[in-house]
Amino acid sequence: MKEDRKWDDMCALNVTRETLHLKCKEAITTLILNGEFSPGERLVEARLGEMLGLSRTTVRSALQQLVQEGLVLQESFRGVIVRPITAESAHETATLREALEVLAVRRAALKITDQEIGELRGRFNDLLESTATRDAAVIFRNDVALHKLIVRIAKHGLLSTHYAMIESQVLFYMAHVGAGFMEREALSRQHKSMVEAICDHDPEEAERALHLHFEEGTGFLIHLLEKMNLRSRKAASQDGEDEIVWPWAKRTDAD
Repeated sequence: MKEDRKWDDMCALNVTRETLHLKCKEAITTLILNGEFSPGERLVEARLGEMLGLSRTTVRSALQQLVQEGLVLQESFRGVIVRPITAESAHETATLREALEVLAVRRAALKITDQEIGELRGRFNDLLESTATRDAAVIFRNDVALHKLIVRIAKHGLLSTHYAMIESQVLFYMAHVGAGFMEREALSRQHKSMVEAICDHDPEEAERALHLHFEEGTGFLIHLLEKMNLRSRKAASQDGEDEIVWPWAKRTDAD
């Protein structure tokens, strides 16, 4: 009995640690998505621990998980930084995601059940309703949740595994498309035709709607990044290095 109790206590302790780790990872992700930390900015364990009220050990573990997911990078001499964002890296993530989602929407259109149709339409409505929060992390998590549901409805194990591997990067680039894609009208325009085509069991129309979705969102992001990179080459910071002032970053009263 004592051994059983000891084992139960150990299991409870592990669950607590895993819960703290997950909450810490989600909190750091939210800070990044909401612009509290800009692309390329260093993430200091002590500062994050103080902000979140968590130990440096928990923060370090969460950061390592985010390194594996690609949201942050581990660099020599600098430590962990928010993933720098470029037109090339955005294009790579978007094209990989689109290739996976083409398979997802086509299979989902063929395999979706009546119950899943209700679930998909409900998730689409959740996305539209989330725009009222004006919270980038909430809105784009709802966006990713809709796409993840389509992947699940596709019922393809390897597809689900590979999509999960790029989820954090997808969220990151979504957050940097800009405020225009947090609007209800924009999100409805990008997703409604795709959702309805899947519910109508029409794989061709679902794929067409998906390509239009990516053409609008990805095209806007890459155009924005190219403009920012051009601007950075024309303006030097005080220390003589190029500086990019990210338009979605949080501002202080002194700015």
